[in-house]
Amino acid sequence: MIKFKISAPGRICLSGEHVAMYGKRVVVGSLNLRTTLKFVELINKSDDFIKIDFPDVDVSLNVSWETLRNFFSINNVDRILKNKILLLKQVQYFITSNGMWSTYAQKFSLQIFFFLLFRIGHYEKLKVKPFHVHLTTQLTIDAGLGSSTSFAVCLAACFLHWARLQAYGTHDAFEDNDLEDISTYASLCEQVIQRYMTDFMIDNEVCTFDQVFKYMYRDPENYIAAYVEAPEIKILLIDSKIYRNKYKQVQQMAKLKHSRFKDVNDCLDRIDEISLEIWSLLQEIAINHKNLLQRNNSFAVLQIFIRMYQDMLFDFNMSHSNLDIICSIVRNYKFVGKLTGFGGGGFVYILLPPNIPQKRVTNLSTQLIAQGFNVTLTNVSCNGVRIDD
Repeated sequence: MIKFKISAPGRICLSGEHVAMYGKRVVVGSLNLRTTLKFVELINKSDDFIKIDFPDVDVSLNVSWETLRNFFSINNVDRILKNKILLLKQVQYFITSNGMWSTYAQKFSLQIFFFLLFRIGHYEKLKVKPFHVHLTTQLTIDAGLGSSTSFAVCLAACFLHWARLQAYGTHDAFEDNDLEDISTYASLCEQVIQRYMTDFMIDNEVCTFDQVFKYMYRDPENYIAAYVEAPEIKILLIDSKIYRNKYKQVQQMAKLKHSRFKDVNDCLDRIDEISLEIWSLLQEIAINHKNLLQRNNSFAVLQIFIRMYQDMLFDFNMSHSNLDIICSIVRNYKFVGKLTGFGGGGFVYILLPPNIPQKRVTNLSTQLIAQGFNVTLTNVSCNGVRIDD
């Protein structure tokens, strides 16, 4: 009986999320709030189904084996499995005609699940048998912390790992070629389902590979990307409990750009320059991580640019009163915070310098909690997708 556990991190945007749609620089990193998947093959003869449990979106389904066979008996199934658009349409019909969802979150999750199961099953020659998959996440869903990407990466890793176990008998860790395949499958899935802008495709790599910060922008002809492997950095993540529709935020920026063209263009260019400085400083921290003095100096300058970014968001009304309250409290304790999350963003992050006194962090957390905000101490630049058990 095959049984295993897999987890994948979230993603945090440190800079550029508000201007990525204009081809400006964006800097993202892996976030050590993880999505965890538990998988087990069902071996009892009475277990003639697959069991799907996604409690965070209230999905608990037993899908009969006959229902799955009906999918594979449709006309031109091989052609459909090879064509990503046709496959998505067939998956949408499959989950809808069988009454598997009632909310958008359920539909979205099941689309990812079956798209990856059928696609990976076809290309990796996976022998699908009755199984149970249970998936939960530490990430707040739809809060701009990469919950959907972490979900897709976890499922892609699950089906690929299962295929490898069937093929080779043992498969204890993901090799580089496995990680490339996982990232590609997850990226294709999200690209088809969400019709993501190319700017955001770096998310899958950040959630897949170890200890990565990723950087991307678009010049007049091409997308340019780079990455750096950096040591873990402690981070304080503060939940403002305000989540805004990211599409409305895009519209707001577009209206601002139309009504205040020169001012907004100047702002976009300045944010772009700040993102470049933040990226350069993260590279310095990665290179000099064993030199505490140089690392502290880089952190001190990094805090200056993060504060400049947040001030610009405030000036252009791209922040929110709760977020401004959080940033004000943070500054009183001599820290620097910036809102994060593609779209409106619901969190403020604080990168914690090395050897920061724990008492300062505790006092700040206590004050924020007293004001009604949730606080999480975690780290960025963490392990990517991995086999935990």
